[in-house]
Amino acid sequence: MLKPFLEMRDIDVRQYCKHRKTKDEDGNVLTIPYLPWAKCLVLLHENGAENVRYRALQGKDGSYLFCTGEEFHSKKKIYGKDKSVSYEDRHTACYFVTVEVVIDKETFVMPYPVMNGTAVVYDDTLNQLRVHNAIQRALVKCVAVNTGLGIKLWEDDDETEDHDKQPEVASAAAPLQVKEEIERIATEKVQRGLAYKDMLSLLGITDKQFKEILQGLHNGSWLLGAIRKL
Repeated sequence: MLKPFLEMRDIDVRQYCKHRKTKDEDGNVLTIPYLPWAKCLVLLHENGAENVRYRALQGKDGSYLFCTGEEFHSKKKIYGKDKSVSYEDRHTACYFVTVEVVIDKETFVMPYPVMNGTAVVYDDTLNQLRVHNAIQRALVKCVAVNTGLGIKLWEDDDETEDHDKQPEVASAAAPLQVKEEIERIATEKVQRGLAYKDMLSLLGITDKQFKEILQGLHNGSWLLGAIRKL
């Protein structure tokens, strides 16, 4: 039988972690630790689990991808050879995958966003590898949330945030991060059964207003970055 949650939480998984590099919306390189999915399965068995299996759930259309059904727009920053900056329209429907994890006699389900590190995956960069990686990451997070194994990877992130500290310089990525968080939560609400129109009704805004707010956040990020270069 698998050990209790708090005992699983105390296992130091960082010694098994690998690291991947990614970039934020400003192009800054970030290094993110992650627990490989195969090691996650091995650690479950080493700590009492007898039967562990998982699978990605499919929608009615047979796809492993779930989305809001509504398109969200953003801009891709393109640098020219003359150091000029231009912007290209990008689209996403806020894609998610969902995994079902069985550990002995218990079954857990976890939705997870298809991301490129901390950055949004747009339609022009969506591919099988992104979907595959999201499925594996969903497995690891599902295990962490429900068994405690690896949960400190998320605990440590939360504990290092200083919510009372005011940044000395505003980040151009901040409005985009707010925009992406709104898109993520909206996707999750719709995926869980709340109709998009009902969500707007509860918020007291129209579809046009919702999209204008998201576009305004994007424009604010662009303006902050552009004005700093003057």
